Amino acid sequence: MRKILLLAAVMLFSAAAAQAQGRADYEGELSIGGLVYRDNSFVMIETVHGRRLSPALFLGGGVRATYHGQSITSEEVRRKLNSAGLSGFGDVRLYLTPERRFCPYLNLQGGVQGMMEWPGNGESGTHYYVRPMVGGGIGCVHRRIVFGVYVAVNFESSEGGIKVGLRF
Repeated sequence: MRKILLLAAVMLFSAAAAQAQGRADYEGELSIGGLVYRDNSFVMIETVHGRRLSPALFLGGGVRATYHGQSITSEEVRRKLNSAGLSGFGDVRLYLTPERRFCPYLNLQGGVQGMMEWPGNGESGTHYYVRPMVGGGIGCVHRRIVFGVYVAVNFESSEGGIKVGLRF
């Protein structure tokens, strides 16, 4: 039931975004990003669509797909844990210098994230869950290029990294 409601929300949001594309205040963004450190890797792709309510305030929503690969190594344990997720969220941005070409912003996201976790190295035990998700970050827009840093927490795990994208 949750999957059906999430799919319906994404379809409703997509229809609203498509209708808003004809307006001058519509903004969309497609970003990729990730982070690699030690034995951990994180990759994501994200799209956000919405409207500028004023020169400094953006309100929209988006979808993000993620993949995590993590190796846990200690004297007693050596294992690999993989996870993939899909998030649907609302997005609020506050642009600090909206009239300039180089425009920093603060960002807040809230929504739902579904995750699937599975161990590597031939172990069994796939785990699925859906959790509320809260995130945020800082970024900058320069003409049509977007870059930033973000963090998201779903009350069971967290993700974060650097993202680069195009605004349209």
